[in-house]
Amino acid sequence: MRVAIIETMENTRLGNVASALAEVEAETVWFRARHGEPVPSDDAGYNALIVPGGWPSTCEVVREWRTDYPGRVEAIAPGWLDC
Repeated sequence: MRVAIIETMENTRLGNVASALAEVEAETVWFRARHGEPVPSDDAGYNALIVPGGWPSTCEVVREWRTDYPGRVEAIAPGWLDC
């Protein structure tokens, strides 16, 4: 499993999520968006996306991905539809 992690705030930690990812030997690839590092242009090569940092940063990423991948966010994260 390969997981893209888009960091939007300083000192982001994954806590229990990091433990779960390690348990399944997932490869994590961090993108430091807060420093202007480009994020992936699509989900090719990734099985999951994590955007730690909370509201509203998460909503900004979800809105962008919803525009770029219609129907995708709705299918995998229906709880984010209020963004």
